[in-house]
Amino acid sequence: MKKELTIGIPRALFYWKRPYFWETFFENLGSKVLFSPETNKEIIERGVTIADSETCFSIKVLYGHILYLEGKVDFIFVPRLKKNEFGLEYCPKFFALPDLFSLFLKTPIISPWIDLKKENLKDILVKLAQGLGKGKEIAKIAIEKSLE
Repeated sequence: MKKELTIGIPRALFYWKRPYFWETFFENLGSKVLFSPETNKEIIERGVTIADSETCFSIKVLYGHILYLEGKVDFIFVPRLKKNEFGLEYCPKFFALPDLFSLFLKTPIISPWIDLKKENLKDILVKLAQGLGKGKEIAKIAIEKSLE
């Protein structure tokens, strides 16, 4: 019997672009989802302590959320945001976040490239689901439910 995966989603930055979307997607793939708590003093202090001084405050907060999830989940979800559907590019520091986090975390990171000028979201999500061992049909159902 396969163990149900638990995916950690930090409640910071990218989460607020599509609240509930990622949770719905992963749950419909058959995974549990654990969110970090809302940003609080402890989250901020943890992030500020580990991030370098030149990092912007938003990313320092993300560090705190990531540290909260460490060791509590099978994977932490941190997408590599490149461009949105209008072709606007996200901050280049976002591209490297999964690599930075993997330097100090033991928990593996799920980090699909999201460049909506090159590839549509549905195709990205099918590849993501397949990387988690799910079939194309299950992925399509999860995508449709997430977009509702």
